[in-house]
Amino acid sequence: MRRAWIESGEAVAVVQQCLLAGVSRATIYAQQKPVVLDESELLHRRLIDEEYTRHPFYGSRRMVVFLGRTGHTVNRKRVVRHEVACRSCSHFHRREPPVSPGESRSLNKERL
Repeated sequence: MRRAWIESGEAVAVVQQCLLAGVSRATIYAQQKPVVLDESELLHRRLIDEEYTRHPFYGSRRMVVFLGRTGHTVNRKRVVRHEVACRSCSHFHRREPPVSPGESRSLNKERL
């Protein structure tokens, strides 16, 4: 948002504007490339989303096994990257079970 405050060609130099706004000059001069997803990436994301909806307890390693069985060779890092990209999605949030008032978190984990 603060990057929008900075305009080249103003009476104040870009260096001074960046200093006043608290923005690095590198962010002003860097050209942001849009992320382009190919069809295979979109297919993998859709498959991961569908399988995660059916089995929300599957982790990234299990997702890699699932995709391998369906004929898609996918690196575990790609599955993790997809999960990180979808953290805003509610079904990727993993919550710990609630703790009763007198119980500590470590006791609750031992009970599971």
